[in-house]
Amino acid sequence: MSTQRTPPGSRQQLNKQNSTMHYNSDSALNTSSNPDLNDNNYIKITKSFKRTLDDLPFQPLSSISEIKVMFAELKTPQDQKFELLNTALMTIVTQNQEIQKSVETLTHQHQDLLAKINHLELENNEYKQQILTLETKLDFLEKCARGNSIEIRNCTGRQTNENKIVLTDIIHKLGLTLGLNTPIQDLEIRNIFRTKTDDIIVDFNSILWKVTFLLNYKNYNKSKRQNGETVLNSEHINLPGTPRSIYISEYLTTKLRRIFYIARESVKNKKLFAAWTAYGKIYVKKEEGTKPIRVDNESELYKLTL
Repeated sequence: MSTQRTPPGSRQQLNKQNSTMHYNSDSALNTSSNPDLNDNNYIKITKSFKRTLDDLPFQPLSSISEIKVMFAELKTPQDQKFELLNTALMTIVTQNQEIQKSVETLTHQHQDLLAKINHLELENNEYKQQILTLETKLDFLEKCARGNSIEIRNCTGRQTNENKIVLTDIIHKLGLTLGLNTPIQDLEIRNIFRTKTDDIIVDFNSILWKVTFLLNYKNYNKSKRQNGETVLNSEHINLPGTPRSIYISEYLTTKLRRIFYIARESVKNKKLFAAWTAYGKIYVKKEEGTKPIRVDNESELYKLTL
């Protein structure tokens, strides 16, 4: 860095030059003392003047009144619009209150309906249980009433002047054909009649005759199948008309008859291997060689056929 200083003589000369400088504003500041410079090099400075209060135009009082009138005219429609908005808002508030009351009323009604529905469901379940109990009792009573009865199906239709004596004669012929050791006596038959479907119902005085009759029927058909002969039909007991196969089974209750029908249809459709009745009960086999399964209701049967 340079350490030279200004000589004393030079410092005095510099102070002398500075003493000749102008510090006051000059009116001819924009005029150059050098005639060689053009006017374009001058810096033009214009003086700006501020407006004073006296320069403002005079505002008469009438103009202020007109402004007030204008504001009043603008205020009137604004007030009307505000009033309309306020009225509409109050209407909406009222409507919302009414809607809220309606919703509360509907909520209470909905809760009442739910309570009634729950009560009805409980009653319905109770009624179902009572109906099931009554059906069970009725089925038990039917079993007791039909415990000694057999049903002969597909027998030739009603004959001319058919009565209980004619039907009893058919039972005697069936007993002889099936090879009963002891012929059936008239006193052994409590009642005999035809149903609306032309089936013959025989009610014996003893359950022993029922079991013996069904056992001989099964053995008879089994021997016929083994020998390649036709099973029991109307021709074997000399009934008129075209020969028709005769089927003998227990006289089941209404409930068991439907279950047994579904079971036989399942056997035909290869869903079950076998189905039969014994002592007023229904038994099925799922497959050959399996143990027999007792079926008491339709739901149990459906589970086996799935």
